[in-house]
Amino acid sequence: MLFPESFTEPMIKLARAAARGDVEAQLGMAEMYRLGQGVPANSREASVWYKRAFSGGSVEARYRLGKLMMTREMNEGNSDRAVELLTEAATAGHRAAMVTLGNMFARGTGVEKDLAGAAHWYEKAAFLGDAGSQFVYGVMLRDGKGVEADPLAAFVWISRSLRNGLAPKSRSAALSARKAAQAMLTPDELVRAQNAASAPGNGPVHAARRSSDGESGKDVGSAA
Repeated sequence: MLFPESFTEPMIKLARAAARGDVEAQLGMAEMYRLGQGVPANSREASVWYKRAFSGGSVEARYRLGKLMMTREMNEGNSDRAVELLTEAATAGHRAAMVTLGNMFARGTGVEKDLAGAAHWYEKAAFLGDAGSQFVYGVMLRDGKGVEADPLAAFVWISRSLRNGLAPKSRSAALSARKAAQAMLTPDELVRAQNAASAPGNGPVHAARRSSDGESGKDVGSAA
């Protein structure tokens, strides 16, 4: 096997392992070409290695190839395929793919804008502990955008985002959003929300509000 003169010994070892079918090595080759590490950046060569890796069953490769296909250089009518790959990765439990899909549907990037679709993927990422998704999903619950309004669940999810390491640049906005959700709650609802927010984990939030016919609320956010 011949290698470019620029390849160092570690790069040659990586390439040989990738050629033997080592999925992690194939991902390494893809990243090397995507980022231009020791070789000229080449998105198309990166995509070749990502495809080999996901043919070997790599969920990470599906996610990274989907992201790559959404870039300006590679997005030549590939949006549908990119969404397909990202959806496959997200359905397999890849949290970053869920967040990416949530962002795409929220902004209408590569897909038709769909707030319900955005809420669906943000919710799933929120269950897996993604603080940014917990914050955004909480705001959507507060405002009833893409999902039925529920300020109690909004308070809980925003509180969880703050507990789970929300980025410092977003913390002030999250505190303001939680305060706004709190203002929509009765004293009893606030106690329930605070208890739920202080509980460990990121499970479903029981909506304590009662509907007009007196029936108790449902769990907000199921893993289904």
